[in-house]
Amino acid sequence: MDDLFVFIILTIFFIVKLIIVFKQHEKKIIHNNKCEPKLCNPCDQHPKSIDIVKFDDQIVPLIYYIDGSYSHRMQIGHSGFRASDGSSAVHCYSPRYPRRGSTESEVYAACLAIQHAMENPYTTLIIRTDNSKVEQLLRRPKDKDNRDYSFFCQILNEYRQENENNIIQVERVRGHTTRYEQNQCEIKREFAKTDRLVRKKNHRYIRQQRIKNEQYHLYWYPQCYTLTYYRYTVSQYNLYF
Repeated sequence: MDDLFVFIILTIFFIVKLIIVFKQHEKKIIHNNKCEPKLCNPCDQHPKSIDIVKFDDQIVPLIYYIDGSYSHRMQIGHSGFRASDGSSAVHCYSPRYPRRGSTESEVYAACLAIQHAMENPYTTLIIRTDNSKVEQLLRRPKDKDNRDYSFFCQILNEYRQENENNIIQVERVRGHTTRYEQNQCEIKREFAKTDRLVRKKNHRYIRQQRIKNEQYHLYWYPQCYTLTYYRYTVSQYNLYF
């Protein structure tokens, strides 16, 4: 009887031990699958333009990640791109119509990318942007775009007339993604680098302009000493002592 009881206890202990080992192994597999970065398929999450263009096997398309950053308060922005060949550029931009300055900074970034392609022997471009207006200008340009975005239409026509084999495709990418999404998708990770580059330049420029435009004026009043501080000639603060 005692031997049977011991046998039952050992059997239960052995089964519990197997269950614990199995659970630990299962958790380890799930953790490895979460930590392993997975690159998304560009064809699934980032569909290409409506016109399907087949590239020649010998032609390697140049990929541009473009973005813009704009301050409505300062009415100044920066536009830039990062290309797959390692080149990059960021330029300061002052919009003609401050009301749509944010959109114009994105469109100007596309202009910089096309200018870079014209200065170098690139005939096949893939422009990745998070702006719907840039996508519409490259896919379905409207008649009023020649008036509102004449600078973009002009350089686009020059690029297409330069060589009849020049091809431009546009891909829409969702911007301002999380770190987790960037680790899962190479396209989002590369686009986030362009976003940080442009925003950093714009914030640094605005900070320099603020320091440069700060002015201090000391005025004398019979009743008391008053120090008046003007910032951008918009707001003033009176300090009495």
